[in-house]
Amino acid sequence: MAIVWERKTKHGHYQVRTAGNTVRLYKDGVFHSHYNPGHKVTRGVWDLLVLPTLLHPPGSIQRVLLLGVGGGAAIHLLNHFVQPSHITAIELDPLHITVAKRFFKINHSNTQLIENDAIAWVKRKAALKKPPTFDLIIDDLYGEEGGEPVRAIQANEQWCSALHTLLSKDGLLVSNFVTRSELHSSAYCKNKAVKQLFNSRYKFTNPLYQNQIGAFSKRASHKRTFRHNITLHRELSGERYQKSFKFRAL
Repeated sequence: MAIVWERKTKHGHYQVRTAGNTVRLYKDGVFHSHYNPGHKVTRGVWDLLVLPTLLHPPGSIQRVLLLGVGGGAAIHLLNHFVQPSHITAIELDPLHITVAKRFFKINHSNTQLIENDAIAWVKRKAALKKPPTFDLIIDDLYGEEGGEPVRAIQANEQWCSALHTLLSKDGLLVSNFVTRSELHSSAYCKNKAVKQLFNSRYKFTNPLYQNQIGAFSKRASHKRTFRHNITLHRELSGERYQKSFKFRAL
């Protein structure tokens, strides 16, 4: 892949690489985002962040909170498959926002990119007397350590409860975990009080990646709903694509 943009700062080493029409963002050697305008799906982790929306009826997800932008691959997927009325995207790193706008073409009228500490932002909003609510929250907050991705905040009871406070009454919370053990040791799976906040719990995986995506819904969601909704999208309904991921109840 050719390096088309590069920047070294005290915060890290950033690269945008291209191969044909594919654009990728790397920071300190960690692969952060992938975009190809000719392909609506990535067959990667970013698809797994959006596929859980098919557990809910089409049109039911209008307000989205995305924590961690990277290059913005998830934003393209959300706007194509979910078409929400508004996406609030929080990103701490200003260079990620620059890359998202310049190279990943994040310029949708329904998307607000906010440079802020997402952890502090969530805690501040959750503490309000009347906090804003979202139909979908995607927690994709990661940093880098020794060339490996690490979660920016532990998914403990306090963090999970804060995110739950910002969910609408039938909202869906999607959270990215690097490993199976990280997901299964989180409060979503271990803490009884947190587990009782959700009526449905699933995990999504891709055989090519170790990431485990947890999907936690206030709505009672069913596999048959997911299987029906996936048939509504030509890019997702083929047998070959459906072999690129797995999902099961937690």
